[in-house]
Amino acid sequence: MTTRTRAGKSAALLLASAGFTLLEAIVALVIFSTAGLALFSWINQNLQVLARAQDVSEATRAKRNVLEFMSDINPMQRGAGSNDFGIYKITWHSAEKIAPRDNSGYPAGTGSFSVALYRTSIDVTRASGARWFSFELTQAGYRRLGEPTHPLGAPERG
Repeated sequence: MTTRTRAGKSAALLLASAGFTLLEAIVALVIFSTAGLALFSWINQNLQVLARAQDVSEATRAKRNVLEFMSDINPMQRGAGSNDFGIYKITWHSAEKIAPRDNSGYPAGTGSFSVALYRTSIDVTRASGARWFSFELTQAGYRRLGEPTHPLGAPERG
């Protein structure tokens, strides 16, 4: 004999639908765990991309600093060297790309400089000594020879 409630449903039916079954709870946990793992993987990938972007940005700033520093270096006078920037250190070596030649004077004659093109290899290392990046650039080198010559003799000063 079954007892009936006011709504007409049996007590056994009400007890069966009163909560989650173990199977429903396990399925919910599996779905929640799968979503959590996907979210964790996505966040981890974004953090790796962010770290790489920061490294590239830092390397770009360092390269700009190195280029500015190297703009003051005359490879004909100082073909190799190094400089410590604190968080990184640079080392460079220059080799002739085009042999030195005397420049021309204006409007004619021989100039007062010997000029050449150099290929400069630059290595950048972190303060820890680990190699960070390297690049090459082409630089003009020069050396003063003396006073310029004029084809018609010394120009009049007046």
